[in-house]
This record gives sequence, structure tokens and C-alpha cells, in this order.
Amino acid sequence: MSPLTVARRALLVIDVQNEYVTGALKIEYPPLEDSLRHIGMAMNAANEANVPVIVVQQTAPRDSPIFATGSSGWQLHPVVVARRRSHFISKTLPSAFVGTDLKEWLQENHIDTVTIAGYMTHNCNDATTKHAVDAGFRVEFLMDAAGSVSYENRAGRAGAEEIHVRISAPPIYHPCFYGIDTQVETELIASTHTVEEIRDFIGADSLGYLSIRGVLAALDLPYDRFCFACFDGRYPEPVPYDIASRKFLLEEDALVASRG
Repeated sequence: MSPLTVARRALLVIDVQNEYVTGALKIEYPPLEDSLRHIGMAMNAANEANVPVIVVQQTAPRDSPIFATGSSGWQLHPVVVARRRSHFISKTLPSAFVGTDLKEWLQENHIDTVTIAGYMTHNCNDATTKHAVDAGFRVEFLMDAAGSVSYENRAGRAGAEEIHVRISAPPIYHPCFYGIDTQVETELIASTHTVEEIRDFIGADSLGYLSIRGVLAALDLPYDRFCFACFDGRYPEPVPYDIASRKFLLEEDALVASRG
């Protein structure tokens, strides 16, 4: 989509049901009243702008402990019921795309961007987001119109407000002189800050990077097939630079040489 192209959006309101309000899975963060108010505001804004609103409802068998069909917890919350919608989807799995007509409906209505609100951030919203991207849609997430609960199992406990960041690449410590045009070392946060300092800077509870060894293991290819210079400083060819040099040093040297 070019910068001048207007996005064709649809608002996807996921699982705003009583189970998350008065049932077994009460939303903890952000405050429930706030997220419900923002969900209502998002639906109002979408309807006023003629943006399609798609309401999604989680459904489970009648003997299920949560979202049992026909139960109070299964019912859509009044915030959603009271507002106009363009399409309705009943789902049985976390992703709103699995076993439903969502993808086909979006394509038939020429939608290229889905804006996601509802519950829960790290479960159904997350699964739906990933499937939307895989299907070729752009995704916008309304973080203040969503919510989470705490999780606890044998691996430990994660609070609803916690943020754990994992980056699928090593930290970038060094500039690239081969066309990527990353900055000088002093402008790369990993070069001047520890992982703990970066974690605090972005406001996460934990931060982890994939190692070079992890990258090679995932690709199942040898080190010499790739350039990892920005990660470990081992440039394939000598690079005449110091930390004060600009990123276009090689280009400037080549220009000088060409002018003889």
C-alpha cells in the first residue's frame, strides 16, 4: 500500500463476553472499566466512519467450564450488543480465522487492514493477529481496548501487566557498510547499553535476543555463508572506520577514488 493509498479497514471486536467481566476469566489489566469504555468508543468511531465492525464470539460445548454455549459467561457484553455490527463470527479456537469465514468476508469486502480490539491480548488477539498477517492483511492493535489476565503454571507466573520481549536476532552492535546503512556505533543502543539497560528503557519486564549460534542452528547453515558483522564486528573485508565515522564512509571513499 503506497503512502497515498487509503486503507480499507475493518474493526475486529474479539470475545467481549461476560466470561471476562463477571466470569472465571476476569480481565486484570488494563482496568476492565477502561478497556470496555475504549471498546465502545472504537465501535462508535468505526460506525460513524462507515468502517465495518466484525464481532467475534468464543463458543464452547454446553458442559464446558468457560464460554459454555447459552451460559451467562458466553453472552456478549452489553457494550457490544448495544452497538451496530456489520458481520458476526462464532469461533471455537483462539484465532478468529480458523474454522470461520473471516478471511473470505474481508476479501469480498476489499479490506486490507484489520484493527483489533477485545480479549485477550496474549491469547485470541495474538493468534488472530498472526493469522491476519499470514493471510496478507495489515494489522492495527488497540492496546487500550484490550486486556489480559495473569497466567500461572509449572513454569512460573506472569502477571497481566508484565511485558516480556524476545527479539529473533542478535543485538546490533556495529554499523553496516554494505548497503543496510545502519548508524555509527554510538547511535546503536546495544553498543552503548547493556541488555538490562535496554529492557528498562523500553519498559519491559524481561528482554532476550537470539544468539548468533541460535540463528545458525535455525538456518542449519555454516557461519561463512552469512555476514554477521553488525552483530559481532567481523567484517568480510577490512573497513577503515572509527566510531566517529559516518555510515557512508565506503561510498565517500569510492567517490573520491573515482574522481582520481
